Formats: sequence, structure tokens, C-alpha cells
Amino acid sequence: MLEKLLEKEPSRESMLELLQLATPRVEESSLDKDTEQRKLFRTLVVRVHPDKHPNDVERATRLCQDAKIFYDKCLTSLSTSPPGSRKKARTSYSPNSSIFPFEFNSSNKWPHISFRTPRLANGTTAELSCMVAHQCVNSRGAVAHGKKIELAYRSKTATEKAKTCTSVRMIFDTFGGTKELGDIDDIKRELVTRGPVVSTSFRPSDGFLRVNPTMGHQNDYLIIGWAQLPSGEVWLVQPLIRRGATISSPVHVAIGQFGIDECCLALTDDLENKPWEPGPYFDRNLQKVEEEWRTWSDINCPLSSLAELEPFMKEVGMIRTKASPPHITIRNKEKIAHSRKARLRSFGWNKEEKVWQVDFDFIDV
Repeated sequence: MLEKLLEKEPSRESMLELLQLATPRVEESSLDKDTEQRKLFRTLVVRVHPDKHPNDVERATRLCQDAKIFYDKCLTSLSTSPPGSRKKARTSYSPNSSIFPFEFNSSNKWPHISFRTPRLANGTTAELSCMVAHQCVNSRGAVAHGKKIELAYRSKTATEKAKTCTSVRMIFDTFGGTKELGDIDDIKRELVTRGPVVSTSFRPSDGFLRVNPTMGHQNDYLIIGWAQLPSGEVWLVQPLIRRGATISSPVHVAIGQFGIDECCLALTDDLENKPWEPGPYFDRNLQKVEEEWRTWSDINCPLSSLAELEPFMKEVGMIRTKASPPHITIRNKEKIAHSRKARLRSFGWNKEEKVWQVDFDFIDV
């Protein structure tokens, strides 16, 4: 239906037909409501977006691009402002400084975030999408973990379910779900609270790519923050690492430019219950000292029975000598992303307390 509509002459009437593909009950009065009109068009774009059509990515990509061009041309037929002024109004958007900082960079707020990914050859669109999705998952995992992660998800090391995915949305769904960020405020709020998000609607021009050689012909890119330039406000977009290249600085993409913020996705899961350090694991209820225990130099764990220690002992095996005590990962069982590496110091029966006493020294102080 969309392909057939795009063959028509852009006009007020064809604009109404376009929006009715998103919601059939749309009335003509919606054409004069800028916010409602933009929201309806975004709904349509999401439905035909390549993420929703992994078996026909090229056709969906072409339709998204053609629909945006057709939409802009239809705007000139309306009695309200032309497309140029509408885009300018969005580009000059500036949030209340009391809500958001003037500028923001995830790398500055969370220095332990790493955007490294396997060095790329010229991969397929699906492969690149999955790498960007895992790049986002790992960076947000570092935010949840509170420090650099050791267990990183990649296309080859992901779960069996994730290995069959072909888009950002499908990868995110294997981690608990995907949410679409409705506007610039939503994107910024997500960035400052949980970390980077993924734009799946970026359609750069050939001229832009010549000026920014670290970017490629792909729709999916990681947004890690925003900045203010003399020309206006820009998103900080982190490229993937190409073969033979080192990690590069973020690329500046103006807000609203090339569809960068038309469709941005984030994980619904806060990743607080995903492991980010290798085991063996020793889970303890540390909820009451959540903010304290991550700064301790050691921890003493009284156990009423050896059954509590059994999962850990099964992984560690026999403790042979004091000269080589085993390393473990102690986790808050209420939020297993909050974990620390430790070394066993002592283990034995406490006659006075009548409990098994297991003591550890943290080695990540």
C-alpha cells in the first residue's frame, strides 16, 4: 500500500492517505497539528523499518527513505510552515538546563565504558546491526556493573537465541525487550540514566560519509551523548571499529539530520541481573549494605550450613594449599551485576558462634 501511495503526486490529500496508513481513523484536522502529524509519520516509519522486516531489509530500507522524501514534499502542500522551517525548529531544540546538562558524554560520566568491538571487514547489514546492538548492551552493562566488564556479549559468544538474530530489535528482545524512544527528551533521559542508545534510522548522504570516513553505509549507530557547537546541538555518534583502525572519536550528527533520531531504541532491562564477571560465583544477600560493600577491603560470611557454600565449592573444587587460594566472584544475589573479585582467606568451623565461617579478601580494591 505504501509503495502504491508513493507513486502519487505529493499533496495535502496524499499526506492524509500517508498518515492513514499508520492509523486509519486519522482525520484531516491532524494535518494542521505539527506534533500529532510527526508522531503518526514516525509510527508508520517504525512499521516499515528494516528492523521489522529482516527477510526483506533492502526493500524496507528503500521504503523508509522514499517515505521520508515523500513526507517532506507533502509538507509544502500544507498551509502550515514548509519542511525546512520544521526541521530547523527541531534542530534548534534546547531542553531546560535544569532537566538536562548543556552537554553530555557517556564516556565522561562512566569512564569504564568501552565501545570496542571485533574489528570489522565489510560485514552484511545484519551482522553490523548485531554488533551495534551488542556494543550497546556491553556499554550499558558496564553502567549497571559500576566498572569495566570482563564478560562481553558478541555475536559469536551470545546465547543460542541471540545468534539467530538479524537486527538491533531482535537482539534487545533476547535481553528482555525493546523500547522505542519517542522524542529528543526521551533519548536524553535514557542516555543520562542508563547509558548509550541505538539509532536505527540513520540515512547519511554520500557527502557526509566522505567527510566522516569512519562511518559506513548502515542505519544502526550508537548514540553516546550530545554536544553544543556554534552551528547548533549535535548527537555524539560512536562508529564501529573498521579493520586496521583504532577506536575513533565520536562523530557529530546534528539533531534531526539524516533521520538520526527518528527511531532510537533502548533495552527495557536495566541489566542489573546479568553477570559481567566470570565465576565461580558466591551469591550473598547484600541488599542492606548495597552502597557500602562495594568499597570494603574484605568480607566475612557466616553460614548456618555447608549447603549454602555447596554451589561455590562445586565450581572451585578442592582447596589444596593456602599458597594458591581460589579466586571467586562475590555477587549481590538481589542484583548480580553488582559483583567483585575476591580471594579466599580462611574457611572453618566457628565454635563460639556455631557457624561455618568463610572469609574473603577483595582483590579489586
